[in-house]
Amino acid sequence: MRNRASPPELSMVRCALACAASGIIYGLALHLEPAALRAPLGLLALVPLLACAARTTPGRAALLAVPWTLAATAVVAAWFPATLERFFGFSAGEAALGWLALALLVNLPPYAAFAAWLAWRARRLPLAPLTVSGAWLLAEWARAGAGPVPNPYALLGASQVGTPLDQVAELVGVFGVGALAASASALAAAPFAPALRGRRPVFAMGLAAALLVLAFAFGVARLGHDFGASGERLRVVVVQPGLVPAREDPDAARRLETQLALSREALDFRPDLLFWPEYAVEFYPREDGPERRRFFAEAAALGTDLIFGGPHYRNARPEPEYYASLFLLRDGALAGRYDKRRLVPFAEYDPLARLRLDTDFAGARYAPGRAARPLEARTASVGGFLCSEVLFPGVARALAGAGATLLANPSNDGWFTAEAPARHQLWSAQLRAIENRRAVVRATSDGYSAVIDARGRVVVASGRGTAEVLRAAVRPSHAVTWHQRVPYAPLAVAALAVAASSLAALRRGARKGDPR
Repeated sequence: MRNRASPPELSMVRCALACAASGIIYGLALHLEPAALRAPLGLLALVPLLACAARTTPGRAALLAVPWTLAATAVVAAWFPATLERFFGFSAGEAALGWLALALLVNLPPYAAFAAWLAWRARRLPLAPLTVSGAWLLAEWARAGAGPVPNPYALLGASQVGTPLDQVAELVGVFGVGALAASASALAAAPFAPALRGRRPVFAMGLAAALLVLAFAFGVARLGHDFGASGERLRVVVVQPGLVPAREDPDAARRLETQLALSREALDFRPDLLFWPEYAVEFYPREDGPERRRFFAEAAALGTDLIFGGPHYRNARPEPEYYASLFLLRDGALAGRYDKRRLVPFAEYDPLARLRLDTDFAGARYAPGRAARPLEARTASVGGFLCSEVLFPGVARALAGAGATLLANPSNDGWFTAEAPARHQLWSAQLRAIENRRAVVRATSDGYSAVIDARGRVVVASGRGTAEVLRAAVRPSHAVTWHQRVPYAPLAVAALAVAASSLAALRRGARKGDPR
């Protein structure tokens, strides 16, 4: 029995088309440049999805999440099938199935649950825009880390990078920024779905609007702050060799010489720190041999601390453990190592290992690192994290908490096969800078390399697919942000708000004898 105050349900066909359009807008908000074009789309991307879900049944709302998710994944991850074909040897058909699995098995479940809950809640009681944003935060958190295959790529908060709203990440992290964007969509959807106006519309909508204004004003103010201003400026050099992945160019000696030659070109800058990409060397730096001795001698001649990526292994039973690692080389000797802690599903480890009856796994087998260990260079404590770890806020946060005064993200983005995901990695690095108020140095094999200040703004950046040397000055920072102190506060607040809202709806249903 429909509440008389509720508007009529919309047709499924119209809503499916509207939700697909909403997914496309979401994808564009995490795809386009510049920020002035991208960010407004991020604030409005969820409007059709919210309006349709709030005017239908929970079951239908969950079904409407299917066209939304498929459309969003199609725009955001259009590069994914080509990557599966090029680097994992999939056929075109297998790559298409892999993309479909990403959309329906990894991305869809939290969004379907979000839409179903929204529909259920809206049919019982009006709900406030900030409650909607809390439910969205929970859905994004579930996608990013709660399942067996975590996917933190293309979170809604990344759409606001380059605007004052991204500065709020210092307080609430990327999930909180995404929740703010979702509240803006809920406000915009309210004229089409009265249930989204709250039980006291003026107060509920006014509070959400005021919070957005305050967040924007906070961001403007923080952009004027010079974090680490009292610290000594460090000269850093980033080497981007512009090389194709090793599996396409097996000449390791040539690859290594290219990086050494580019490094020598920058010595006139008198760098305090020199950064190379992930897997800059392909031999084991801790295993003695002529290749290692020659490299260490030539690196020592550069006269500066060098941070580079390479492989590492540890003898263990029943078989050795292999790691993707980051090394600090000083005066021709290893002075520190960090082992990658968040591995890429299927590419670096098998997330379904416990479910498999056989032990055959085509991907690489790596072990996760055990500790967030900064590299203690002469002039700074460097919190280095590798490649896709930039997508996980907890990795950079743990390194900052362990004493890192400068963050670094050596990476190999060549396997993306496209420009958009490499650019998204850069946006994610900008968010990590803001969350921790640390400069981030990003060294990639072929772009985008960059030096990012503690405000999350790019000081200097490379092109894509080119050989370049970046020079910049940064300041170490010891800042402690609210995101570092209470990282799970936004999640806890969102969970409490959704739980309280659900309880209120259940009590109302019990009082009225409503079976829905």
